[in-house]
Amino acid sequence: GLGEGPIDAIVSARADGGEFKDLFDFCRRIDLKKINRRSLEAMVRAGVLDKLGPKSSFHDRAQLLATLPDAIAAADQDARNEAAGIMDMFGAVDDSPATAVEWKPARAWNDETRLNGERDTLGLFLTGHPIDQYEKEVRQFVTARINSLQPTGKGEAATIAGLVVALRITRSKRSGDRMAFITLDDKTGRVEVSVFGKTFAEFGELVQKDTLLIFKGGVRNDEYTGGFNLVADEIMDMRQARETFARRLRVAVPVADDLPQQLQQMLSPYQGGNTPVLLDLDHNIAAASFWLGDEWKISPHESLVEELRVRFGEDAVRMEY
Repeated sequence: GLGEGPIDAIVSARADGGEFKDLFDFCRRIDLKKINRRSLEAMVRAGVLDKLGPKSSFHDRAQLLATLPDAIAAADQDARNEAAGIMDMFGAVDDSPATAVEWKPARAWNDETRLNGERDTLGLFLTGHPIDQYEKEVRQFVTARINSLQPTGKGEAATIAGLVVALRITRSKRSGDRMAFITLDDKTGRVEVSVFGKTFAEFGELVQKDTLLIFKGGVRNDEYTGGFNLVADEIMDMRQARETFARRLRVAVPVADDLPQQLQQMLSPYQGGNTPVLLDLDHNIAAASFWLGDEWKISPHESLVEELRVRFGEDAVRMEY
């Protein structure tokens, strides 16, 4: 999303005035006639502007993107004022822009949003891997990481998890059944996974590129690649894996008058699953743990886990296996 012309304009502005102080200084000094908003948004998603945010880290990207329109508008206004010969005496005191702009509040992106932005703009994951946020959970039920896979014996199966980074769906010339050939990546390595007729018919709707999936099946030597190939017998996404392997969803919550209403609002859309919920309540007099009743067993979608973490804290919510 960034061409040679915009890059030359940025380098020229930096050469003339030194390092950029923040997003507002950056937008004020670059030639916005040569760099459009779409290019600037791509730079935010790629991490190019991380050091120009309020905390100078990749956690600022949501705030950078939310503030970008105001920063561009302020830079345009300053340029018009300068062209018209208008000088704001307060803005000129410390060489700050005459048009005042403040950071817009924005919830920090989760790992998935941040990493997808990197992949879409750079073609690779830069600050992590999509499996990172699930790594502690995945270790509870996989039998091997990809870099330690070994061929299985007759009647044996391996369980692995990873991101679908390449996918080819075709039809068998013999039977006409649909089948898929997948490249799976779990950060430790990559392996080819084959999903044939009956298995594809049962689980094919889960098989999509850029999704985290769990595969169970036999592992064999792949003479063509020199590595291994897993022939899938069963496929799960993270929600199904949690329902299959997890003992409970555990949430640490502070005691508050509106706590029952908060929990009811968040949990209600996910009722009817198989995963029980355990609350650790913290009060200034005492602490205790309470099971919610069977009618409050939930389906552990990632959206629920994310919502609970935003409300009660990243470390307050965990799946226990």
